[in-house]
Amino acid sequence: MLFGWNVEQGITSNSVIYVKDGVTVGIGTGEQDRVGVAEIAVFKAYTKHADELCF
Repeated sequence: MLFGWNVEQGITSNSVIYVKDGVTVGIGTGEQDRVGVAEIAVFKAYTKHADELCF
């Protein structure tokens, strides 16, 4: 959790970060509502995971 807080300090307001085992999994920023930001972060996390499976 401390890692996530440290990463969050460098990101704009209204952002969501998903962290697992000390690694940033997904970051969502730039939307006016936090629900949209959370959806973006989840989409990025799934896309990143799918890319890892392909390679």
